[in-house]
Amino acid sequence: MKRALLVEDTATHLRRQIASGAFSSELPPCRELAKSLQVSVPTLLSALERLAEEGLVVRGKPRRPYRLGSEAKTPAKPAARRKVILLISPKPIGEFESSSRSGVDRVMLECVRHGWEFHHRIIPYADATRSSPRWDEVLDEVRPTQLVALAGNKVLAEWASRRGMPTLFVGGAPANTPVVAVGVSLRARLESALDKLLALGHRHICMPVCGLQDYLSEPVRTQFADALAARNIPFVPNYHVPTSPTRNPTTIPSLLAKVFNARIPSAMVFVEWIDFVATAALLANRGLAFGRDIVGVVLTYDSHIEWFQPRPAHFRLPLQRLERILGEWLKNPAAPRFRKGGLMLQPFRFYEGDAFRGPGGGG
Repeated sequence: MKRALLVEDTATHLRRQIASGAFSSELPPCRELAKSLQVSVPTLLSALERLAEEGLVVRGKPRRPYRLGSEAKTPAKPAARRKVILLISPKPIGEFESSSRSGVDRVMLECVRHGWEFHHRIIPYADATRSSPRWDEVLDEVRPTQLVALAGNKVLAEWASRRGMPTLFVGGAPANTPVVAVGVSLRARLESALDKLLALGHRHICMPVCGLQDYLSEPVRTQFADALAARNIPFVPNYHVPTSPTRNPTTIPSLLAKVFNARIPSAMVFVEWIDFVATAALLANRGLAFGRDIVGVVLTYDSHIEWFQPRPAHFRLPLQRLERILGEWLKNPAAPRFRKGGLMLQPFRFYEGDAFRGPGGGG
């Protein structure tokens, strides 16, 4: 009985994917498709047999994938339904970095241009270890044709795949699923920043980490430790990478109080611009300043960086390229470049700002 329900559930998901245009003329190979749906190959084959009886798929030649059948290619035309785009985020959009906000702007622009419906919901999936019934309720309520998620994770990707929902992450990790993710590697930017700072002679470097999801925060700490170890510099977690699972107005002061009392860093690295600003205020209270006393590096770009003097070192992201990919996916999520899913990492550029230098006074 349990297997019969699983077969029917798998068949239902496949029907949704076929109806949404997720497949072109051929379905993915059975092993690949079974893995993405998180079912066994025999269960998938039983589901495909049902779809074959309905004319939705046709058996391929031996060792060849199933093809779409005549019923899938020429269905009876239902009443035309407008495309519905659902954007979900684990927190308010204004709390995301500029690249994510730029992605949201592109989604809304495309919806206005093409007359698509647009909906936004906040769903707390950032630290979820399993999907929630609330997620299904949102899908059933909005009935989207495509789903865009900010900073998605493995749990969300697996849930969206099970639901047969064409999904794109703006930032995040899709794991081994058909979900497409577009973004710029935080770890690659951190590696670049640390290499440059250490090459200049900095040894006392602090990077406060606030509100990062576990799949990012742990690798960041490991990467930081490895970079120091490669130069025989002891890694002190609470000094080099003080960490908090949340971000609020008291987080930065709390994290940095002990750091500053132990030793003022010669350089500081920040994931978000807002953390840099909060730290600048703390330093001012101690008679210190970025540029004069401490080198600052911001791993993302915010237009307000241009207002700060001297400008900190920072990374600029290919926002136009990110927006273009997002626009292409919104128009056709079944396009060949999106068919296999996965992470589409984009390049970045480092800018030294106005005061990128070695440590002063011994660092």
